[in-house]
Amino acid sequence: MKATDMRPEKNIVGMFVGKAGSGKSTAIASFAEAGPMHFMDFDRRINGIYHAFQYLPPECRANIEYTQYNIKSGFKEPAEQLGIWVEESKQRKLKIATIALESAGIMANSFIDEYSRVGQGKGVRQLGEVDMTGPMHYGYASRAFHKIVYGGLREIRNCNVIVSCWTMDRWGKREGAADYADNEVIGTKLNLTDKLSEEIPGYFDEIYEFDKQV
Repeated sequence: MKATDMRPEKNIVGMFVGKAGSGKSTAIASFAEAGPMHFMDFDRRINGIYHAFQYLPPECRANIEYTQYNIKSGFKEPAEQLGIWVEESKQRKLKIATIALESAGIMANSFIDEYSRVGQGKGVRQLGEVDMTGPMHYGYASRAFHKIVYGGLREIRNCNVIVSCWTMDRWGKREGAADYADNEVIGTKLNLTDKLSEEIPGYFDEIYEFDKQV
């Protein structure tokens, strides 16, 4: 295929990032004006969107459906739902115009937590009643996230796909600062492990950063 024959995608496969309260969820909900939307809600953001409906056209509320997951949902539940949508997409029977997943950090944490249950003790250490995380947990979360995106979200055609992720302050010492200098805010980082923060943005075609001035 020649580059001259390429046609731009009509749909977004994007990541919306920003601090809590920066407007990511409201912006995502506005896509429902164009057609049916399904929220894959890992962090109860649908509750915040409820209050945003006053700023959105009435059809947005009518067009939104959602499924709420929790920390114990792990990989299987969202993967099975995405599998259904992938098949519907292949058969041109998908009736959803936008799929939104909120948020990447909480979903990744559910995968990390899941490894303690399915890892059969490999790399799992317990301190009191709490499972301590290690390399096996993060490796599992990385592969599970990859399969959710490339085995699910990116296989769905003719549908907007939006994943949100919080950002937080990144603390450290300024370049050239003395060893005894206090840490200060030197930037922002995604609400993910360092490895996933480097890896996951590359899964998406577009990344939009939201900021709310107070």
